[in-house]
Amino acid sequence: MSSFFSHVKRGIHETMNHDNIPKRLRVVAEHIRAGSVIADIGTDHGAVPIFALKQNLAASAAACDVNDGPLAAARRNIQEEQLEEWISVCSGDGLHALQEGDDVDTVIISGMGGTLISSILEDGQTILDGVGHLILQPNMGAVNIRRWLRTNGWKLESEDIIEENNRIYEILTAIPGKADSPYSSTPLMREAEMLFGPFLMKEQNDAFRKKWTREKEQWKRVLHQLKKAGQPGQVEEKKQELMRKIRLAEEVLPDENS
Repeated sequence: MSSFFSHVKRGIHETMNHDNIPKRLRVVAEHIRAGSVIADIGTDHGAVPIFALKQNLAASAAACDVNDGPLAAARRNIQEEQLEEWISVCSGDGLHALQEGDDVDTVIISGMGGTLISSILEDGQTILDGVGHLILQPNMGAVNIRRWLRTNGWKLESEDIIEENNRIYEILTAIPGKADSPYSSTPLMREAEMLFGPFLMKEQNDAFRKKWTREKEQWKRVLHQLKKAGQPGQVEEKKQELMRKIRLAEEVLPDENS
């Protein structure tokens, strides 16, 4: 295996520059444990598997997608990097693209909404039986992933939040285990931790504060419009939900005037 990696590293700058991988995908890849067999679901152009193999972050990989176009692009890139022996290309819907002999221990899903990622995990639960590590990067709706993980016996292990090109991304990792352990016992605090992230709430870096300040202001604008509408029923439920979120955000975020 060492001869393989020396061969790959010699050829890196002759083909494509691995430094061009987006920041969000680089952070995703940095969570891969050495020697892992990874499956990148919704691989697009195969950027994460290629980067992971070049950087000796994984032993092998499956690049999976449901669409022919991204799979063809991934296959070309893998061939260009001469990584066909270590990265397989799999066609299929979600986790069902994987085969029994793939022996995947790490599943990566990035660049989708949190609702869709949760649906992929739910639909592929039997396939997750042998998996010990999830690395998930939702473009939005991370709260849905946290809820799914907690309901289905996955312990949230770490969280990152980053800004790239004026967009903010969260990266969550999880392992099978005590799903309640990262969260508080009180319902109100647990609701906040689900929404904002238990680890991210503690750190509160610049990206975190920027994201949730934006969200809070957007919630206030929507609430104002709903109050002007003055319609009963579902609108009233939406107003109550927004007011609850705004209160939580005001509790969590630092006082801007202090």
